[in-house]
Amino acid sequence: MTTSLKHHTISARTGNLFSIVLTLILMPVMVLLFALIWKIDTKGIIERSVSNLKYVLIIFIVGVIVHELIHGMTAAWYAGIGWKNIRFGVQWKSFTPYCHSMLPMPVSKYRYVVVMPLIILGMIPYVISLINGSGWFLTTGILFTVTAAGDMIILWMMRKLQGSELIQDHPSEIGFLILNQGKE
Repeated sequence: MTTSLKHHTISARTGNLFSIVLTLILMPVMVLLFALIWKIDTKGIIERSVSNLKYVLIIFIVGVIVHELIHGMTAAWYAGIGWKNIRFGVQWKSFTPYCHSMLPMPVSKYRYVVVMPLIILGMIPYVISLINGSGWFLTTGILFTVTAAGDMIILWMMRKLQGSELIQDHPSEIGFLILNQGKE
């Protein structure tokens, strides 16, 4: 039996462009929805976020670390990869933190590994902000929804893959490797 790898990647430039477009769409929509529900002027929301910038930066730095840990925990436990097969680091060229699985997993499990930080750090705090009117939950939700843009790219790239296909993080680029097993 032979195994071949199909690279499914995009350039950092394309990834960054997608992130910018996503930010320009998501941020205003999320702020506007919050402002409409809580009858708050959007200008006030932005001013408060800017005046608390040092706290937002601290939340961001801690949140980025937690984001990668969530990927790692999901891969280790849910996907059954185990901690010894998980690597964390930073691609210094693009100053991008990463969590990398050394082993392949089914697409169905990889989707969860990819989406969990978006749900836990982005969507849940945002929904809480809509329920309780908290500006901090709003800021956190928006910040970590936008921060998960790379994860959203990966999810989009996987949209046509079958859940049983084996997939692995690409070790150095935005994307993944599809493992095709065939008979010799």
